[in-house]
Amino acid sequence: MTVLGRDPEMALLRDALAAATAGRGRFVLLSREPGIGKTTMTAALAADAAAAGVCVVAARAPETSGARPCWPTRSSATSG
Repeated sequence: MTVLGRDPEMALLRDALAAATAGRGRFVLLSREPGIGKTTMTAALAADAAAAGVCVVAARAPETSGARPCWPTRSSATSG
């Protein structure tokens, strides 16, 4: 999947994916204003990861005011 205008960012994400599949896990946080392409970049990376046989887990923050920072990450890390 091609993400127009985001080559440096996608290279960083794909490098993190390559490192993770080689046993050197990474944590990457995409955080910017709405409409900058975070969802598109995430979908592209998830497609790359799935194609490489990696299990992909996704979480999204609720689109409401007052949501706690990093809520999806916190809740998924502490559930189950």
